[in-house]
Amino acid sequence: MKLLATYGLNGSLSMKDRRTKLLQNVLQVQYCSAFDKQLPMTFAQTESFFKAAAMTCPSSRNNKQTSSLLRNRMNAKLRSSQNYSTGTQQVGDPCSSHADCAASSFCSAWTITSSSSSSSSSSSFVCKPCALCTVDTRDAYDGVCPQDKCPGSGGFPACVNATSLLASFSSSCDNHYHFDIWSFGSSSAGPPAVIPPFTPKVLEVTPFNRLLGALVLTQKRMKSLPTCVDRIQDPGLRNYTLLAQSAIDCPSSSAQESSPYGFDPSFMPSSSLYDGKLRANRFYGDSERHAFLDDSGQRVLSYPFGFFPHRYDSNHLDVNMDGELTPDELARDVNGSDFSKSPAVVVSGEADNFKIYFDERLSRKQAMDMLTSLQDGKFVDFQTKEVSVELMTYNAVRNVLSYCQVTFSWDVGGKIPWEYKITTVSIDKIKHPGAWQLLLMIVIVLALAVNVGMEVADILQHLRKFALTSYVSDLFNLIDWLHFTFLLGSVASW
Repeated sequence: MKLLATYGLNGSLSMKDRRTKLLQNVLQVQYCSAFDKQLPMTFAQTESFFKAAAMTCPSSRNNKQTSSLLRNRMNAKLRSSQNYSTGTQQVGDPCSSHADCAASSFCSAWTITSSSSSSSSSSSFVCKPCALCTVDTRDAYDGVCPQDKCPGSGGFPACVNATSLLASFSSSCDNHYHFDIWSFGSSSAGPPAVIPPFTPKVLEVTPFNRLLGALVLTQKRMKSLPTCVDRIQDPGLRNYTLLAQSAIDCPSSSAQESSPYGFDPSFMPSSSLYDGKLRANRFYGDSERHAFLDDSGQRVLSYPFGFFPHRYDSNHLDVNMDGELTPDELARDVNGSDFSKSPAVVVSGEADNFKIYFDERLSRKQAMDMLTSLQDGKFVDFQTKEVSVELMTYNAVRNVLSYCQVTFSWDVGGKIPWEYKITTVSIDKIKHPGAWQLLLMIVIVLALAVNVGMEVADILQHLRKFALTSYVSDLFNLIDWLHFTFLLGSVASW
């Protein structure tokens, strides 16, 4: 009623006359008599028919911008009336005008292509979210995004022409620029070496005891026996064990295992170290990976092994030592080939053991990743017999080197006993002896020379008497010469 009073409409006018006079005042156009008798009673039909009338009138047809402005003003005025009610059609539902759609949506033109023939198509109107109304003439069914339902929508051009922008660029603008890095040096000096200054890390195992070199883990593994029932005499227990024979592991007590085992967690999706960008055939040969037979009997390659024996040469396939394997290098992986290291670089007595090195230069994150790799890769399993941890430290306060070894043994009874061994030595007392130490060493050498001279004289005396047999048969003479031998070894080691 407030809107009617604004435009001078009183209650004596009919509903049809009120709408006619209201639209004439709002749109400020001469009403077309051709649509006088067709003005409907419903709001949606009123909006649709009047837009057609506005486009027919000469005052609107000659200026499309004025027509769009008038339609927007009409939408705003009509929807500000107290009699206005939001449409009930949801997004995706058909519509005939913007008024049919629910809040925050508009009536959009939608072209449907027939499924029977791609050339035939039909147009329909559906409700869409306001965010999709950007280009008025393209998105809205009537060519105008409704500002009352979708404030700030529309106003974008149908396309952007970059001709003017490109014309401002000079034709002499190059895409590439050449420069010479030797402007900052000389070609004879070679490329500059960008190497950060080396800062040695101080890793202390215990206070004042600095780690030297790597911490070494060494595992000794035993072969797995095919069955455990051979040791069981009781028939009941024997049958009970046979029921779960495939799940019972029986390590050997004497035969050592040296075959690769475990998994590389970098290729396992279940591990936190998994990297989906890596490919196993770029780093491992076929013989360095697990394999199984599928249902058709074909051999299928799986995850790479995680751990190899100490004697195994992990770089035997990588001829150019670039860290990756080419097809030609993979072709060198022939069954039966010997991929052992040179005996000169293999620790004596540990060729079949499995070693892991934690370098002292590792960061905390790198060390934790190595521990995760050991855990996810199954470094310790039922075939593990013994694991030793070796490290060397230096104490600058005492000027002493120490070697420590801690050994854990897996007992088949379930117990894991451990023992340790620590050896210390002072380098300066050997290579740089003090005055008193040097004096004592001279005294020992002189005393050794005197004792050896006395024994030689004793031997000569027995030879003159033709009694050498009695000298040799004397046990104490043999003990003296054994003592001289150890002293000579100590002097030589100094």
